Amino acid sequence: MHKVRSNVTSVAADLPHLTSGFQEFCKKAHLISKARQVEYKTLQHYNELLEILEIPQLIDTCAKQELFDDALEIEQYTVKLLAAFPNVSLIKSTYAAVTESIAEIGRTLQQQLSGKVDLPTSLKIIGYLKRIKIYSDEDLLLVFLHAKSIYLNDQLAFIPPSNLYLLVG
Repeated sequence: MHKVRSNVTSVAADLPHLTSGFQEFCKKAHLISKARQVEYKTLQHYNELLEILEIPQLIDTCAKQELFDDALEIEQYTVKLLAAFPNVSLIKSTYAAVTESIAEIGRTLQQQLSGKVDLPTSLKIIGYLKRIKIYSDEDLLLVFLHAKSIYLNDQLAFIPPSNLYLLVG
């Protein structure tokens, strides 16, 4: 009987240690379960996440191939995503990359406007710049006039000084 009593006393002494160990085990199991749920949700939405991650590359490809309508549609899609999920860092970084690409498209369009461009193409470029919304209407007029003055000055530079009288007459 004495032996049983000492065993019971020993078990009773170890019981708090076993209880705390069990509670620690339960906490770790719960954290592992939550991490697994997050990974499972990520795996479920893999295709959607991949599409979002590909947006900056897609818009850059559109810009390189001068598919400005498509690039602007992608930008609008990104704006809608940001409005729907304003606190998601992935969407914020995607939006920042898209904004940078759209600004680059704006610079490309301005450079095109500074070259030899016919009227319909000029109007199309102005339409794109207007859709990009980086300029007000008044500023857009100034951008157009500045681009055309650059083009005209470049053309005047190619006229030899001996033929300048042709411009006056």
